[in-house]
Amino acid sequence: MANLYLNIPVPASNGSGAPVNISALGYSKLFSLVGVFAATINIEISNDGVTWVAIASMTTANDVKRLFAAVFVRATVTGVAGGVVLSVGSDNPGTDVTILPVPAGNGTGAPVDVSAFGLQKTLIYDGGMEASLNVEISQDGVTFSQAASFTGRTPASAPVCGAVKFMRVAVGGFSIGVGNISLCAAKPSTGGGGGGGGGFTPQAGPFLAGAPTTRSGVGIFVNPADPTAADDANAATPKLTIQGALDCIPPQATGAIAAQKSWSVFVAPGCYDEDITVPAQGIKLTMFALGNVTLGDGVNPDGSSTTPRSVSWPTSNVGEFGSQSYVAFTTMEPGNNPFIDVFSQPIRPTGWRVSGDMVILASATGGDPPIPGGPAGPHTFWANDFQVDGNMTATTDTATLRFVLRDVTVVGDAICFSGPLGYGENVTIMGSAHFAGCGDVINSRFLGVLTNFEQGSINPDQDKLINCLITQNLTISGGGFISIDPLTNFHLINNSVIVVGGGAKGPFYPQQTVCFWGNTNIGALAATRYLTPGFDTGVASLIDNKQVGPGGAKTAYALEVRHNTPDSSPSIVTYTLLINGVASAITVAVPATSNNQNSVPVAVDIGPGDRLSLQLTLGAALANGGVLDVTVALRGF
Repeated sequence: MANLYLNIPVPASNGSGAPVNISALGYSKLFSLVGVFAATINIEISNDGVTWVAIASMTTANDVKRLFAAVFVRATVTGVAGGVVLSVGSDNPGTDVTILPVPAGNGTGAPVDVSAFGLQKTLIYDGGMEASLNVEISQDGVTFSQAASFTGRTPASAPVCGAVKFMRVAVGGFSIGVGNISLCAAKPSTGGGGGGGGGFTPQAGPFLAGAPTTRSGVGIFVNPADPTAADDANAATPKLTIQGALDCIPPQATGAIAAQKSWSVFVAPGCYDEDITVPAQGIKLTMFALGNVTLGDGVNPDGSSTTPRSVSWPTSNVGEFGSQSYVAFTTMEPGNNPFIDVFSQPIRPTGWRVSGDMVILASATGGDPPIPGGPAGPHTFWANDFQVDGNMTATTDTATLRFVLRDVTVVGDAICFSGPLGYGENVTIMGSAHFAGCGDVINSRFLGVLTNFEQGSINPDQDKLINCLITQNLTISGGGFISIDPLTNFHLINNSVIVVGGGAKGPFYPQQTVCFWGNTNIGALAATRYLTPGFDTGVASLIDNKQVGPGGAKTAYALEVRHNTPDSSPSIVTYTLLINGVASAITVAVPATSNNQNSVPVAVDIGPGDRLSLQLTLGAALANGGVLDVTVALRGF
């Protein structure tokens, strides 16, 4: 299946460009912005052409990768963009889209059968309700569990991955409005010209000729479509199988530092119905997918395989790299030069799919980080654009193993015991996850139990879970410490942080809405006013006469302010939480020109009988008559 490349119109100055239909594209997309400009360019997506959600913000020419399914995309400019060019590239399996019924008040909507949809799905909420909306999934239509959540009147998107049969929407805390949630799913990539639901075949190409010595060491190509391919010991000729390429790597001499080489295996797009085992020696190995590569036959309609095929890596200290070895699975556009640092590669809308398990057999001690700037520890498993349909496991002594994962999905469990997740970005673990600590973990989802963050060396000021979703318990044990970023949409659904065996939790702020205020107009002249609880299309009141209760004892910590219609004036609007008419420590000053801003987190206890109100102070007159269309959420737990 060929890739598609589409241009996205970019306005020369403030405003939104014409929408582009991207329903033919796949889930993984690369946006490329070229040109010189003095502006912020937001990439926005929609399923109906009405509700738009930003997925990326660009201030310089760059490449940005995003994982989502949607029908439309557009560019919105703040500033002067000039003649920049924005394009998007992806494979072209196409998408399916549907609407999830949202009940008019508290309760659950009718379940929708999405069993025919692809594994990779994106939800878009239009921000139409002042309520908490939970999207729930089920395999039997009876027992449902939460997969995503939306709060209040801010449009937002959320991923849902996996083979789900039914989905529905549950509404709680309803106040006002009518909400809409749409679901878009990317169809499975079939490749090879898109012949039905069968697996795709490797493609011949000039980039597969020869076997160069690269900056990374020695490169071996795998391309069974090449008539010269043979699984022999000659690394200079293409191989029929991936294992054939790995078998070409000779035993490495211990201590030969001056002559050390890393190895790169370049794999042509296709399905490889084989299990593979990485050589049991100290090795630096990068596995490059030159397109979509499936380990398995990939013949099922969803791209899965009839016989699961697995990867095994028996780590070892033996060899010229000894205990500093690593194995990396990543992607690279044909023709690019391979580099040893896999995360310096241009990110492409292609990747690896392992139909079985990823198994790491680790027993090693000592060593230095394998790549400058990488996580501490001798052995490292790197993965980028990588999906495991089974489990990812690390057995035996994994105290010297680190994981660095980006754009990785594990459909089963990730049971890595003593090995920490050194870095994670866009990681989805659908089963249980067990790591011995973590570095920064960003934009990731753990749909099973996340447990045993037991490593005491985690830095609470630097290592955090940021913008993550955990649907089960998070357990910290053995003296470990974990910090939760307070202002980036951390979600812990219906459970709690469990601390055992001397563990500790750092700043921890589950995202819950304690109260919500909003007004279309805050008045044009400098004054002190009070926002309306819920939302009102009128002008904010000059008197504090609409106080509300918190609904029980709470701990508040931050205000999230959004100006849906920013003003052009330089005025500052200061928002302050009042408790029983008295200003609290929770306050934030927001320029009228800004779209949104959060206050610095401060823990403030609220009693069940306290009365809350939201005061705003406008420092100078506004240019648009006071129509900021303000919404403010008080976050706490």
